[in-house]
Amino acid sequence: AGRAYLMVMFDVDNDMMTGYCTTTGGYYPSVCGSDMNFEMEMYNGTFNSGSIILHSMANQAMVRVSKKQQKEGLVSFYGPISYDPYTQWVYYSADSPPSEEEAARCRNGAPYTDGPYELPNSEGYICFDSDKSNGPFQGTLRYAFSPDRTELEFSQPYEAFLRRTTYRQGSAPTESAPYTLGLGSTISVQFALETSGELSSPAGEWASDATLPFAYHFGSTE
Repeated sequence: AGRAYLMVMFDVDNDMMTGYCTTTGGYYPSVCGSDMNFEMEMYNGTFNSGSIILHSMANQAMVRVSKKQQKEGLVSFYGPISYDPYTQWVYYSADSPPSEEEAARCRNGAPYTDGPYELPNSEGYICFDSDKSNGPFQGTLRYAFSPDRTELEFSQPYEAFLRRTTYRQGSAPTESAPYTLGLGSTISVQFALETSGELSSPAGEWASDATLPFAYHFGSTE
């Protein structure tokens, strides 16, 4: 079954050392420093998942630390890093937890899913997922196609990106932290699209494309 990924890629901290260069993930033009994104996965013509991804790790030891932190509602930005490995999760708000069906699929979907986990301080829930998981897992992602299905709008709330720690390797993470994205933030943004190769010639070759990055400012704290 064919797959398609629609992505919004961010350099959250404006630091090239804590994110990957997009060409290593197969996306052009090349931009270095991309550390988080949110994506919408379409699988066999239907919606499958709406995920947040952290690309700020270089090895499996960092992945284990990151997943532990994400269960606590936190993210850290390491460096230097590579495209793979990474962590990926579907976020649910406290007032809209995963349905019983979604929670069961998350619990029973190994090795593609893990969870769901309730975050501290009633800040929601996450289900770790991966490509081709046993969705649909929508979480807080919202989307709508135009009537002719040539245009798409989709969004995630700030809270889905969790809270940012000041952790660096060799030091302890802080106990409290601001949201990773929020009012007053200025980030670099890039859009990308990726499709599997069922209809390519020759068959089996994936295709991807991306925009040039641009700076985006999240309003004002005043």
